[in-house]
Amino acid sequence: MSRPLEIDVIRAADSALGAVEKALAVLNVFDEDRCVVNLSELARRSGLPKSTAHRIVSILVAAGFVHRQGAYYEPGSRYAHLARLSVRHDVDALRRRLLPCLLDLYTGVREAVHLAVLDRGCVRVLERLHSSRQALLNACPESVLPAHACAAGKILLAFAGYTNDGELRPVTSQTITSRSELAAELACVRRYGLAFEQEELTAGVAAVAAPVFGPGRQIVAAITVAGPARRFKPDCVIQELRAAAHAATLTVAGFGWTAAYEELSPVDDAAC
Repeated sequence: MSRPLEIDVIRAADSALGAVEKALAVLNVFDEDRCVVNLSELARRSGLPKSTAHRIVSILVAAGFVHRQGAYYEPGSRYAHLARLSVRHDVDALRRRLLPCLLDLYTGVREAVHLAVLDRGCVRVLERLHSSRQALLNACPESVLPAHACAAGKILLAFAGYTNDGELRPVTSQTITSRSELAAELACVRRYGLAFEQEELTAGVAAVAAPVFGPGRQIVAAITVAGPARRFKPDCVIQELRAAAHAATLTVAGFGWTAAYEELSPVDDAAC
């Protein structure tokens, strides 16, 4: 290989490596504390000029690694696919272990029942039980939802202690977009072990969620019951929901860790 050609090859390799590093910098913006950002925040957190960030993220959008919705960006289907591959075994095992608890709950309430976990600051639905008339409600397995806009997300954020300093993007007109309002609600969630959702994620849908704890009282998952807001009354399923979440905690963590439920305030006092 002649010297000039060798130099050209090295420069091309360096350029390609630089492009990869910039793409990784953009993807690394999406972490446990934020999963939805606008271009300005994307550029600031990646350390790239805004024009460069826009060029890189446009390529990632075209490739499916980032999804654009209006002025906001979030992890795309290919990004989620790779993330699922890395944790598939653990979450599949969790889903299988808790499925009997979900089935018992669904049999008792006859409303849509979800199992969800926190995934890079967003909510990932692992399982959903529903009837044909509930098929359009709220979420389906493998859905990725904004944590601040749904009952499961509030549970997971409250007990995981995450702080999201990104923008709280409105999903519906009822979505909480005030950081102080969200903080107050999460404090209430920690006290009572319940989180409510009233058309904040999907118009016409209401929901209530409870936590599933693991060893060391670490939050593992959230179980949600959802139904049409016009008729569904979350208060009417709290007893069954808490019993299911308690049973799920027992399944995951054993008898030694169900004390986490004993420390919660009585349901009758809940004002969330």
